[in-house]
Amino acid sequence: MFANSAIVSQCAGTDLIGGAHRLGNATSQMDHYFQRVYDGLPSHSMIRYTITFWALGRWRNLGADDYFQLSFNSQIVNNLTVRVADFIGDLCGTSTLFDLRDWRVFGIISHSALTLDFRVISKLTQSGDRLVGFREISFMFDKGPLKSNFHCGRAPVPVLNNECACIEGEYYNGISCEICHSSCSSCYGPSAYDCFQCKVPGDFDGEKCKFSCDSIEIENLQATQTGQ
Repeated sequence: MFANSAIVSQCAGTDLIGGAHRLGNATSQMDHYFQRVYDGLPSHSMIRYTITFWALGRWRNLGADDYFQLSFNSQIVNNLTVRVADFIGDLCGTSTLFDLRDWRVFGIISHSALTLDFRVISKLTQSGDRLVGFREISFMFDKGPLKSNFHCGRAPVPVLNNECACIEGEYYNGISCEICHSSCSSCYGPSAYDCFQCKVPGDFDGEKCKFSCDSIEIENLQATQTGQ
């Protein structure tokens, strides 16, 4: 539930789900949540997800940490938080409180039901000056062989739990970071089967990212024209 019936707010000219006076109430934001139910999903064994979060205000990491959770049909992705000491400046709201934008969370979670009850659950301990907003939600419903659940985060400051080893667009091969497959904009492995998101104008076919026939024809036409 949201504290405000209008679930969208703005920060630095950017629309966010949640944010100021949305995900919380007058006394505490603990356990308030955003919920959306998706019906009629394609057959799948897991979900690959990518979400962009903004952490706003005076989060704390000492003692009782401020964090939030993701829930996929009651499966919990827990304790998502960042190091407050490295927040980089005020973006909106109180000028004495720093904010953090573009905190990207990537993950895979087992899921096969044809309905998804998805929630972002606030575990922030006070309202008003501790807020979370999010945007750019991507779900890819994967029908391939089941993989182990995992998630990682990448932000302009250190992520306290499960920080991604590489920048977006690269994956960790066990020794160093390498560039994702050409069909992926983000990934966890070297092939088109290992994308978190497909590179535009690619499509996800249930197992891998691939370029559609239309996009291939456009690319070929452009290559021909360039060759002329």
